[in-house]
Amino acid sequence: MGTLVANGLDCCIMPTMAKIVFYGKLADMIGREIEIELPPEGCTMAALRARFEGLDRATVRACVNDATASEDHVVMPSDRVDFLPPLSGG
Repeated sequence: MGTLVANGLDCCIMPTMAKIVFYGKLADMIGREIEIELPPEGCTMAALRARFEGLDRATVRACVNDATASEDHVVMPSDRVDFLPPLSGG
C-alpha cells in the first residue's frame, strides 16, 4: 500500500492510496468506501471523477480532506475524497 523510498540510510513508506467515500445513492451504486491507487504526483479531481459512472460534476459535490474541491484540484495519495449527491427532503 505504499512505495519504499530510500534516502541514504533512512527509508519511509510513501502512501499511494487515496480513500474515497460515497454518500446516499452513490454509496448504493458504487459502495460506501473504497481505496484507489493514485500516482505519487496525484491526479486532478476531473480525472478521478472520470473513473466512476454517475459522478456528474453539475450535481455531485466533491470534497478533499473536508474542503470543497474544484475539478482542477490535485488529489494526492493519502487524501480523503468525499462525493456527495444532491440532497432532497422537506
